[in-house]
Amino acid sequence: MLIWRRLLGQFAVIGLLGLSAMALLSEDLAPSTEARLSELEQRLNSLESVRKDAAGGCGLSLLFGAFCALWAQNTWRNALLWFVLGAVFSVVTVLVLLYKNSQDLARDNPATQVTGSCPTCDRPRTVGQLTCACGHYFGAKSSDTEVR
Repeated sequence: MLIWRRLLGQFAVIGLLGLSAMALLSEDLAPSTEARLSELEQRLNSLESVRKDAAGGCGLSLLFGAFCALWAQNTWRNALLWFVLGAVFSVVTVLVLLYKNSQDLARDNPATQVTGSCPTCDRPRTVGQLTCACGHYFGAKSSDTEVR
């Protein structure tokens, strides 16, 4: 019984190999050379367009990196780090850069620095502010007036 199963399995394998060989050799099932050539040309053209798109994206990433590095250099930060961050995470890094720049400007602007609070309503008071929103008059001090 075991011998018959082996023989049947071997005949099945030989039959399948013969059928696949016949299918490969028949002209009706095999694509023509011209059809294969035109298909390869279309694939090549699509690869060229993908390459051009990738090159444009790479150039744009390098511009983002250069912009971030220039900003970092002007604000005494690590230019190489910001170049890499700008090239890899382009849009997100520029948004972080704009946020940090606004923080730097607010920190360095004396008009936004809090010098104390209003004795009447306890609201924060900034440099150069003479009156509070509640109407309290702070008066002119020598530190509030600047020579311009």
